[in-house]
Amino acid sequence: KIWEKVHSQSRAIARFCMLYRDEVGKAKVRRICNLACVFSCVLHDHVTGGEKWSKKVMHLLEREDKKALERVGNRPVCILNSMGREMKAIPDQYKGDQILFSSRERLAILSMVEKLNDLVGACERLVQTPVPLNYARHTSRFLTIWCLMLPIALVGEVGYAVVPVSGLICWGLFGIQEIGLMIEEPFRRTLPIEVITDSIYADVHETLYMNDWWEKGTDKDKKTKKDEEKAEKAEVKAKEKARNAEKEMERIEEKAKGQKGKDRREEKEIGKIAEREMVKMVEKAKEANAQTAKETGEGGVAGKRRDIL
Repeated sequence: KIWEKVHSQSRAIARFCMLYRDEVGKAKVRRICNLACVFSCVLHDHVTGGEKWSKKVMHLLEREDKKALERVGNRPVCILNSMGREMKAIPDQYKGDQILFSSRERLAILSMVEKLNDLVGACERLVQTPVPLNYARHTSRFLTIWCLMLPIALVGEVGYAVVPVSGLICWGLFGIQEIGLMIEEPFRRTLPIEVITDSIYADVHETLYMNDWWEKGTDKDKKTKKDEEKAEKAEVKAKEKARNAEKEMERIEEKAKGQKGKDRREEKEIGKIAEREMVKMVEKAKEANAQTAKETGEGGVAGKRRDIL
Protein backbone atom coordinates (compact mmCIF):
# COMPACT_ATOMS: atom_id res chain seq x y z
CA LYS A 1 0.00 0.00 0.00
CA ILE A 2 2.85 2.40 0.80
CA TRP A 3 4.61 1.79 -2.50
CA GLU A 4 1.31 2.09 -4.34
CA LYS A 5 1.02 5.61 -2.92
CA VAL A 6 4.63 6.37 -3.92
CA HIS A 7 3.75 5.28 -7.46
CA SER A 8 0.59 7.41 -7.53
CA GLN A 9 2.26 10.55 -6.15
CA SER A 10 5.18 10.27 -8.59
CA ARG A 11 2.79 10.08 -11.53
CA ALA A 12 0.76 12.97 -10.11
CA ILE A 13 3.86 15.17 -9.91
CA ALA A 14 4.80 14.36 -13.53
CA ARG A 15 1.22 15.04 -14.70
CA PHE A 16 1.11 18.37 -12.81
CA CYS A 17 4.39 19.49 -14.39
CA MET A 18 3.12 18.65 -17.85
CA LEU A 19 -0.18 20.49 -17.28
CA TYR A 20 1.73 23.65 -16.30
CA ARG A 21 4.68 23.03 -18.61
CA ASP A 22 4.52 26.43 -20.32
CA GLU A 23 4.57 28.24 -16.99
CA VAL A 24 7.14 26.01 -15.31
CA GLY A 25 9.57 25.85 -18.24
CA LYS A 26 11.24 22.97 -19.99
CA ALA A 27 14.35 22.84 -17.79
CA LYS A 28 12.42 22.70 -14.51
CA VAL A 29 9.90 20.18 -15.85
CA ARG A 30 12.71 17.83 -16.84
CA ARG A 31 14.56 18.32 -13.56
CA ILE A 32 11.49 17.76 -11.32
CA CYS A 33 10.51 14.61 -13.24
CA ASN A 34 14.08 13.32 -13.05
CA LEU A 35 14.07 13.85 -9.30
CA ALA A 36 10.76 11.96 -9.06
CA CYS A 37 12.35 9.00 -10.88
CA VAL A 38 15.45 9.11 -8.70
CA PHE A 39 13.37 9.31 -5.52
CA SER A 40 11.79 5.86 -5.94
CA CYS A 41 15.17 4.22 -6.62
CA VAL A 42 16.85 5.97 -3.68
CA LEU A 43 13.96 5.03 -1.39
CA HIS A 44 14.29 1.39 -2.51
CA ASP A 45 17.98 1.33 -1.56
CA HIS A 46 17.26 3.21 1.67
CA VAL A 47 14.84 0.60 3.01
CA THR A 48 16.82 -2.42 1.74
CA GLY A 49 20.29 -1.19 2.71
CA GLY A 50 21.91 -1.30 -0.74
CA GLU A 51 23.05 1.00 -3.54
CA LYS A 52 22.14 -1.06 -6.62
CA TRP A 53 19.27 1.04 -7.92
CA SER A 54 20.67 4.44 -6.97
CA LYS A 55 23.66 3.94 -9.28
CA LYS A 56 21.37 3.22 -12.26
CA VAL A 57 19.74 6.67 -12.14
CA MET A 58 22.72 8.84 -11.13
CA HIS A 59 22.93 10.15 -14.71
CA LEU A 60 19.63 11.97 -14.10
CA LEU A 61 21.17 14.08 -11.31
CA GLU A 62 23.36 17.15 -11.49
CA ARG A 63 26.80 17.42 -9.95
CA GLU A 64 25.54 19.34 -6.91
CA ASP A 65 22.89 16.68 -6.25
CA LYS A 66 25.50 13.90 -6.30
CA LYS A 67 27.73 15.78 -3.87
CA ALA A 68 24.75 16.39 -1.56
CA LEU A 69 23.82 12.67 -1.60
CA GLU A 70 27.37 11.76 -0.59
CA ARG A 71 27.19 14.04 2.46
CA VAL A 72 23.77 13.06 3.86
CA GLY A 73 22.54 9.89 5.52
CA ASN A 74 18.86 10.03 4.47
CA ARG A 75 19.00 10.22 0.69
CA PRO A 76 15.23 10.13 -0.06
CA VAL A 77 14.66 13.21 2.10
CA CYS A 78 17.59 14.95 0.36
CA ILE A 79 15.95 14.31 -3.05
CA LEU A 80 12.63 15.64 -1.74
CA ASN A 81 14.37 18.78 -0.45
CA SER A 82 15.87 19.40 -3.89
CA MET A 83 12.47 18.84 -5.49
CA GLY A 84 10.84 21.28 -3.07
CA ARG A 85 13.44 23.96 -3.83
CA GLU A 86 12.83 23.61 -7.55
CA MET A 87 9.08 23.97 -7.06
CA LYS A 88 9.43 26.95 -4.76
CA ALA A 89 11.64 28.72 -7.32
CA ILE A 90 8.83 28.77 -9.94
CA PRO A 91 7.80 32.46 -10.16
CA ASP A 92 4.25 33.78 -10.22
CA GLN A 93 3.02 34.41 -13.77
CA TYR A 94 0.18 36.54 -15.06
CA LYS A 95 -1.31 37.27 -18.46
CA GLY A 96 -3.39 40.38 -18.15
CA ASP A 97 -6.00 39.71 -15.47
CA GLN A 98 -5.55 35.95 -15.78
CA ILE A 99 -3.41 34.14 -13.21
CA LEU A 100 -1.32 31.47 -14.92
CA PHE A 101 0.75 30.29 -11.94
CA SER A 102 0.53 31.47 -8.33
CA SER A 103 0.99 30.30 -4.76
CA ARG A 104 -2.12 28.12 -5.09
CA GLU A 105 -0.50 25.89 -7.73
CA ARG A 106 2.82 25.99 -5.89
CA LEU A 107 1.23 24.80 -2.64
CA ALA A 108 -0.63 22.05 -4.52
CA ILE A 109 2.54 20.51 -5.93
CA LEU A 110 4.42 21.02 -2.65
CA SER A 111 1.67 19.05 -0.89
CA MET A 112 2.54 16.10 -3.15
CA VAL A 113 6.15 16.31 -1.99
CA GLU A 114 4.93 16.39 1.62
CA LYS A 115 2.94 13.18 1.02
CA LEU A 116 6.08 11.50 -0.35
CA ASN A 117 7.91 12.59 2.79
CA ASP A 118 5.21 10.95 4.93
CA LEU A 119 5.63 7.73 2.93
CA VAL A 120 9.38 7.77 3.66
CA GLY A 121 8.54 7.87 7.36
CA ALA A 122 6.08 5.00 6.96
CA CYS A 123 8.72 2.82 5.27
CA GLU A 124 11.28 3.64 7.96
CA ARG A 125 8.76 2.75 10.68
CA LEU A 126 8.29 -0.73 9.20
CA VAL A 127 12.03 -1.31 8.89
CA GLN A 128 12.95 0.03 12.32
CA THR A 129 10.27 -1.82 14.34
CA PRO A 130 10.94 -5.56 13.88
CA VAL A 131 9.45 -8.38 15.94
CA PRO A 132 11.24 -8.56 19.34
CA LEU A 133 14.09 -11.05 19.31
CA ASN A 134 12.98 -12.70 22.57
CA TYR A 135 9.53 -13.39 21.09
CA ALA A 136 11.03 -15.05 18.01
CA ARG A 137 13.38 -17.19 20.12
CA HIS A 138 10.66 -18.25 22.52
CA THR A 139 8.26 -19.34 19.77
CA SER A 140 11.05 -21.26 18.01
CA ARG A 141 12.04 -23.14 21.18
CA PHE A 142 8.44 -23.94 22.13
CA LEU A 143 7.67 -25.21 18.63
CA THR A 144 10.77 -27.41 18.64
CA ILE A 145 9.88 -29.02 21.98
CA TRP A 146 6.26 -29.53 20.88
CA CYS A 147 7.35 -31.23 17.64
CA LEU A 148 9.73 -33.52 19.54
CA MET A 149 6.93 -34.63 21.87
CA LEU A 150 4.37 -35.06 19.09
CA PRO A 151 5.42 -38.61 18.01
CA ILE A 152 5.04 -39.84 21.59
CA ALA A 153 1.44 -38.63 21.65
CA LEU A 154 0.56 -40.05 18.21
CA VAL A 155 2.34 -43.41 18.21
CA GLY A 156 -0.48 -45.14 20.12
CA GLU A 157 -3.08 -43.90 17.65
CA VAL A 158 -1.40 -44.19 14.23
CA GLY A 159 1.40 -46.71 14.85
CA TYR A 160 4.16 -46.70 12.24
CA ALA A 161 2.41 -43.88 10.36
CA VAL A 162 3.63 -41.54 13.09
CA VAL A 163 6.80 -40.83 11.08
CA PRO A 164 5.19 -39.28 7.97
CA VAL A 165 2.42 -37.66 10.01
CA SER A 166 4.89 -35.99 12.38
CA GLY A 167 7.08 -34.90 9.48
CA LEU A 168 4.12 -33.33 7.67
CA ILE A 169 2.93 -31.47 10.77
CA CYS A 170 6.47 -30.19 11.55
CA TRP A 171 6.94 -29.03 7.95
CA GLY A 172 3.70 -27.04 8.10
CA LEU A 173 4.39 -25.41 11.47
CA PHE A 174 8.02 -24.50 10.77
CA GLY A 175 6.99 -23.18 7.35
CA ILE A 176 4.48 -20.83 9.00
CA GLN A 177 7.20 -19.60 11.36
CA GLU A 178 9.59 -18.94 8.47
CA ILE A 179 6.90 -17.03 6.56
CA GLY A 180 6.38 -14.86 9.64
CA LEU A 181 10.09 -14.05 9.76
CA MET A 182 10.02 -13.14 6.06
CA ILE A 183 7.05 -10.81 6.53
CA GLU A 184 9.05 -9.09 9.25
CA GLU A 185 11.29 -7.66 6.46
CA PRO A 186 8.83 -6.98 3.61
CA PHE A 187 11.11 -4.73 1.55
CA ARG A 188 13.97 -7.21 1.34
CA ARG A 189 12.37 -10.64 1.04
CA THR A 190 8.71 -10.43 -0.02
CA LEU A 191 7.63 -7.35 -1.98
CA PRO A 192 8.72 -6.97 -5.66
CA ILE A 193 9.90 -3.38 -5.18
CA GLU A 194 12.12 -3.58 -8.27
CA VAL A 195 9.04 -3.97 -10.48
CA ILE A 196 7.36 -0.97 -8.84
CA THR A 197 10.51 1.14 -9.24
CA ASP A 198 10.78 0.29 -12.93
CA SER A 199 7.10 1.07 -13.40
CA ILE A 200 7.48 4.50 -11.76
CA TYR A 201 10.46 5.31 -13.98
CA ALA A 202 8.58 4.25 -17.13
CA ASP A 203 5.34 6.06 -16.25
CA VAL A 204 7.04 9.34 -15.38
CA HIS A 205 9.07 9.37 -18.59
CA GLU A 206 6.06 8.39 -20.65
CA THR A 207 4.12 11.31 -19.18
CA LEU A 208 7.07 13.61 -19.74
CA TYR A 209 7.60 12.80 -23.42
CA MET A 210 4.06 11.97 -24.51
CA ASN A 211 3.69 14.96 -26.91
CA ASP A 212 5.75 17.13 -29.23
CA TRP A 213 6.08 20.01 -26.79
CA TRP A 214 9.77 19.26 -26.42
CA GLU A 215 10.33 19.80 -30.13
CA LYS A 216 8.26 23.01 -30.27
CA GLY A 217 9.22 24.71 -27.06
CA THR A 218 8.44 28.29 -25.99
CA ASP A 219 10.27 31.59 -26.18
CA LYS A 220 11.25 31.16 -22.57
CA ASP A 221 12.61 27.68 -23.27
CA LYS A 222 14.50 28.91 -26.34
CA LYS A 223 16.21 31.55 -24.22
CA THR A 224 16.95 28.92 -21.61
CA LYS A 225 18.38 26.65 -24.29
CA LYS A 226 20.61 29.43 -25.58
CA ASP A 227 21.81 30.12 -22.05
CA GLU A 228 22.51 26.43 -21.57
CA GLU A 229 24.46 26.29 -24.82
CA LYS A 230 26.48 29.32 -23.78
CA ALA A 231 27.14 27.77 -20.40
CA GLU A 232 28.23 24.51 -22.05
CA LYS A 233 30.58 26.37 -24.41
CA ALA A 234 32.04 28.34 -21.50
CA GLU A 235 32.49 25.10 -19.55
CA VAL A 236 34.25 23.49 -22.52
CA LYS A 237 36.57 26.50 -22.85
CA ALA A 238 37.32 26.43 -19.12
CA LYS A 239 38.14 22.72 -19.27
CA GLU A 240 40.38 23.30 -22.29
CA LYS A 241 42.22 26.09 -20.47
CA ALA A 242 42.62 23.85 -17.44
CA ARG A 243 44.06 21.06 -19.61
CA ASN A 244 46.48 23.51 -21.29
CA ALA A 245 47.55 24.80 -17.89
CA GLU A 246 48.16 21.24 -16.69
CA LYS A 247 50.22 20.48 -19.80
CA GLU A 248 52.26 23.67 -19.28
CA MET A 249 52.90 22.74 -15.67
CA GLU A 250 53.99 19.26 -16.70
CA ARG A 251 56.33 20.74 -19.33
CA ILE A 252 57.84 23.11 -16.77
CA GLU A 253 58.32 20.25 -14.29
CA GLU A 254 59.97 18.09 -16.95
CA LYS A 255 62.25 20.97 -17.90
CA ALA A 256 63.16 21.55 -14.26
CA LYS A 257 63.90 17.85 -13.81
CA GLY A 258 66.10 17.88 -16.92
CA GLN A 259 67.96 20.95 -15.68
CA LYS A 260 68.51 19.30 -12.31
CA GLY A 261 69.87 16.19 -14.02
CA LYS A 262 72.17 18.30 -16.17
CA ASP A 263 73.45 20.18 -13.11
CA ARG A 264 74.13 16.87 -11.35
CA ARG A 265 76.08 15.57 -14.34
CA GLU A 266 78.13 18.79 -14.48
CA GLU A 267 78.85 18.54 -10.75
CA LYS A 268 80.03 14.96 -11.19
CA GLU A 269 82.29 15.92 -14.11
CA ILE A 270 83.75 18.86 -12.13
CA GLY A 271 84.38 16.54 -9.18
CA LYS A 272 86.16 14.04 -11.41
CA ILE A 273 88.35 16.78 -12.95
CA ALA A 274 89.22 18.15 -9.49
CA GLU A 275 90.08 14.64 -8.35
CA ARG A 276 92.39 14.11 -11.34
CA GLU A 277 94.09 17.48 -10.74
CA MET A 278 94.59 16.57 -7.09
CA VAL A 279 96.19 13.27 -8.06
CA LYS A 280 98.53 15.09 -10.47
CA MET A 281 99.52 17.62 -7.80
CA VAL A 282 100.24 14.81 -5.33
CA GLU A 283 102.40 13.04 -7.91
CA LYS A 284 104.32 16.25 -8.67
CA ALA A 285 104.88 16.84 -4.96
CA LYS A 286 106.22 13.33 -4.57
CA GLU A 287 108.60 13.83 -7.52
CA ALA A 288 109.80 17.16 -6.08
CA ASN A 289 110.45 15.58 -2.68
CA ALA A 290 112.37 12.73 -4.30
CA GLN A 291 114.51 15.18 -6.32
CA THR A 292 115.25 17.25 -3.23
CA ALA A 293 116.24 14.18 -1.26
CA LYS A 294 118.54 13.07 -4.06
CA GLU A 295 120.26 16.43 -4.30
CA THR A 296 120.64 16.57 -0.54
CA GLY A 297 122.28 13.14 -0.52
CA GLU A 298 124.80 14.02 -3.25
CA GLY A 299 125.81 17.25 -1.43
CA GLY A 300 126.48 15.35 1.83
CA VAL A 301 128.81 12.84 0.12
CA ALA A 302 130.89 15.64 -1.51
CA GLY A 303 131.35 17.39 1.87
CA LYS A 304 132.64 14.21 3.52
CA ARG A 305 135.21 13.75 0.74
CA ARG A 306 136.51 17.27 1.24
CA ASP A 307 136.89 16.71 4.96
CA ILE A 308 138.90 13.54 4.36
CA LEU A 309 141.24 15.29 1.97
